[in-house]
Amino acid sequence: MAQPSHQQSIATTTAVEAKRWQAIRLTNLPEGGSLRIQLETDGLLRLFLVLSAEFDKLPNAARPLMASETHRHVDLTLRIPESSDYYLVLDNRQGREKRQVSIGITGSR
Repeated sequence: MAQPSHQQSIATTTAVEAKRWQAIRLTNLPEGGSLRIQLETDGLLRLFLVLSAEFDKLPNAARPLMASETHRHVDLTLRIPESSDYYLVLDNRQGREKRQVSIGITGSR
């Protein structure tokens, strides 16, 4: 018998200052689970999803699970390769202006 799906969601808004980055910690993500990231921003922003061990190496994370760049909108779904804590990094280090960001994250297993 298949196990019922378990899902958790969060939504937040933030501002990422020019020449800075912020991170959102995602704890205890299960191997094989899915992670949906929906993001709106008012300008160029880079995104990275990294394991907690890689987070300690920032700003030069060697192996992000996901790297993306957007000018306005991102809507993507990823499969989690291993059970662990992850960080979603909102990177505005190359920006000259503060970026307003609205983000929704949904995890399922």
